[in-house]
Amino acid sequence: MQQINSTAGLKEAIQLLELERDYENQILKEHFQFVTTSFKPKNLLSSSLNGSVTSNLLIDNLIDSTIGSACGFITKKLIIGKSDNKFRVLLGSVFQLVVVSVVAKHHYAIESFGKLLLQSFIKKNKS
Repeated sequence: MQQINSTAGLKEAIQLLELERDYENQILKEHFQFVTTSFKPKNLLSSSLNGSVTSNLLIDNLIDSTIGSACGFITKKLIIGKSDNKFRVLLGSVFQLVVVSVVAKHHYAIESFGKLLLQSFIKKNKS
């Protein structure tokens, strides 16, 4: 920065610095607005899933996880019931984790077993 020797030069330097400050302030506001909009949950989800939602593998994994979680939740509710017993709550949580992991990992076997049961039930009803 050059040395200022007169009051006119000082005023000019102050005006230039104020313009620079205003410009950087405007850029900062725009950047802040962009960051806040991009970190909204809706935008985070859409940007992370953009283009990959149609992937069959992703949809299958999402369905498997949902079914596993639902089965785990139902299992926990069946074990706990309306009890406030700490041991039953702990046991229910353990069974929930086990059921979620088993159902999520072995959904094809469970699906084929369910189809077999359904087919045998249909055959018995026809007879």
